[in-house]
Amino acid sequence: MSEYVLELPEYLLERAKQQAFQQQVSLNRLLVKALEEQFSTVDNTLIEERAKRADITAYRAVLAKVPHNPVAELDRK
Repeated sequence: MSEYVLELPEYLLERAKQQAFQQQVSLNRLLVKALEEQFSTVDNTLIEERAKRADITAYRAVLAKVPHNPVAELDRK
């Protein structure tokens, strides 16, 4: 784990403390979870944007080039 000194406006710190108390978690855990959720939202937005640009015809054309070989015995397990 790393440490980072974070300067927060007083009103945000108070809100975070209240939320942590209500959720019965440490302030640190609440802030880490909030950051994780924010990054997850950003990641999902990027995935959705890329999905909109997807070309299903090109995707199927690439898949059509894959040989239809039987599954190897080692891969069946």
